[in-house]
Amino acid sequence: MNMWTKRYILKYGMRNMTVNFFGLEIAAMSRQEFFVFIKDTLTSGNRTTIATINPEMLLAAKKDRTIRRVLSTMSVLIPDGIGITLMSFFTGQGICPRYPGVDFFIELCGLANETKETVLLLGGWGKDAETACKVLKKVFPNVNFKAIGEIEIRYENGEWHQPIDLLENIRSQSPTIIAVALGGGNNDRQERWVAEFANKIPSLKVAVGVGGAIDMISGKIP
Repeated sequence: MNMWTKRYILKYGMRNMTVNFFGLEIAAMSRQEFFVFIKDTLTSGNRTTIATINPEMLLAAKKDRTIRRVLSTMSVLIPDGIGITLMSFFTGQGICPRYPGVDFFIELCGLANETKETVLLLGGWGKDAETACKVLKKVFPNVNFKAIGEIEIRYENGEWHQPIDLLENIRSQSPTIIAVALGGGNNDRQERWVAEFANKIPSLKVAVGVGGAIDMISGKIP
């Protein structure tokens, strides 16, 4: 969690700022508090990077300090999984409400609809990103949805393997929000991508890893 996020939370006097597991600060806000936070982000000009973290990812971070380091660079870690809520309660850290990643992304699109943002969906399986854009456009007509799917993005031995013109392609579409879907579970590839490349996209306000959300929205995963 970066200093801007902490200042924001303190500014609005939010009751439960974070819970801490293995040195990672996970936001413990209500959905309404998240709603206010993201709305402020879209109008403030402060770039925000978000990871929706589940128990599998948290345990992977405990074992692998490189994953822990990547997650610690995110502006906000959102608790996606009832296991984190239970861990927070049983360790005496209070209530940490679960906020499923797909729910968060849908509500983010709702805010984007109000401010007429450009939302880019990156990844997913096959044409799922394009299909998801069509589904979302029916619900959020004021959002300019873009899709870059049907590409291979791998991270192996400390190096990225992706189309050489990928960043140029993204920049040319001037997204203000980018949803990165490169796998979920304990796979931190999408968070690594956000951590490394979000600051290389000048137009960007919000970058978030969404796991299987694109596949769910497209209808591929019921």
